[in-house]
Amino acid sequence: MTLRPAVKLRPARLALALLLGAATALAQAPLEPKVFQLANGMTFLLFDQPEAVTLHAGWAVALGSGDDPPGLSGMAHLVEHMMFKGTATLAAGELDRLYARAGGGTPNAFTTADTTVYLASLPAEKLELWFWLESDRLLRPAFPGLAEEIGVIRQEQAQILGNPTAALDEALDAAFFPGLPYRRSRFGAPGELEAVREEDLARFVAEGYAPERLTAVLVGPVEEARVLSLAERYFGRLPRRPPAAPGREPSGAVLDEGSGSAPATDSRAAGPRAERRLVLPASGPPRWVARWPTVPSGHPDEAALDLVVTLLNGRSGRLQPALVAAGLAARASADLQSLRRGGWLAIRVEARPGVEAGRLEAAVAEVLARLASEEVPESELARARSTSAADALRRLANPAFLTGRLLHAAATRTSDGDWRRPLEQPERVLAVTAQDLKRVVSTLLRRERQLVVEVGLPAATGGGSP
Repeated sequence: MTLRPAVKLRPARLALALLLGAATALAQAPLEPKVFQLANGMTFLLFDQPEAVTLHAGWAVALGSGDDPPGLSGMAHLVEHMMFKGTATLAAGELDRLYARAGGGTPNAFTTADTTVYLASLPAEKLELWFWLESDRLLRPAFPGLAEEIGVIRQEQAQILGNPTAALDEALDAAFFPGLPYRRSRFGAPGELEAVREEDLARFVAEGYAPERLTAVLVGPVEEARVLSLAERYFGRLPRRPPAAPGREPSGAVLDEGSGSAPATDSRAAGPRAERRLVLPASGPPRWVARWPTVPSGHPDEAALDLVVTLLNGRSGRLQPALVAAGLAARASADLQSLRRGGWLAIRVEARPGVEAGRLEAAVAEVLARLASEEVPESELARARSTSAADALRRLANPAFLTGRLLHAAATRTSDGDWRRPLEQPERVLAVTAQDLKRVVSTLLRRERQLVVEVGLPAATGGGSP
């Protein structure tokens, strides 16, 4: 076992709290975890909250739907489901029953493009129960009822993709990532998920769920010596294996993952290399969406892009007067996604009836042109910094959110110490300058790099799109 000292973040906590008006949130957020690693390579992060009575715990693997084997898309998400079906020791459903009998909540999990995360909460005195149950899932997985669970996933897929927004996002991914595994649905292509056999699941877990790829987070009244002992006793049983990632695309199809020793340019981000347009059949309200390739997770420009989203969103954001108040849209928003192999920023507009795509695009282009050519006034920038950083601090003060956020960050694995990113996000945002904003908008959010999708919008009757 390798024991590392508590991480010391930049020493500005009190000043930061006063600046943000979020002293309470900052005081509650445990920003100095204890970190240790077992001999087999599994990493643990401990956030001691002595006054808490509930333990929030989880573990994550650096493996997601972007790592599905060729021809077996949907595998990572299927494994997440099957990890609740029992083990060689526990019958199907016994995991949930044991957690409930101990006074805990129903365990949960989620799969992203880069990670799979397993979460639980239970009374702090039941700490050893968590270690036993979760390590048993990894040591002795069993996969009964495979065909039945594939049917459950197909039902989940139909329900989720019945939402027009979710269906549009899946179509966007397929078009936006033509050379990357992110283009595939996490639910699996028709016929591919149905072709998965038990031996495929066993191989995927044995190769991909190696302890070198696992991180655990515990938030609550965690006594370090006891956690060390239990970690060695239970998770220490996992054999160290080469950290092979099943299903990786050929190296030529994967983004250069050198994530961030220099500021962002437009040369390495995943996504369209030239402007592209899609027109989709009407489904739900008329919509116009643009997505631009940005930077991988952990890149230094993530904070500036996060602040761009803050400046665009909300009642005081720049999209509101340009689109909603101008009568062109019912709503408009921006969002940001950073992934291991790349990322994107999107602007989404729900159009008013009869408004053409060209008018929406011109309004968005004008907003971005101003951000690219003019420095944001200091008062507006300070407000956006404070809003973004305070929101991050408040989320970190929630132990359940803290657990899940750190697990996802740790398992994204673009560089060592990825789990620190959520903890450092408030200070990174506060350090963003007006020049940083101009640079990322002018280099990354250019028209020639955008993918535009139009859904149910009327055909142009005049000059068309700008």
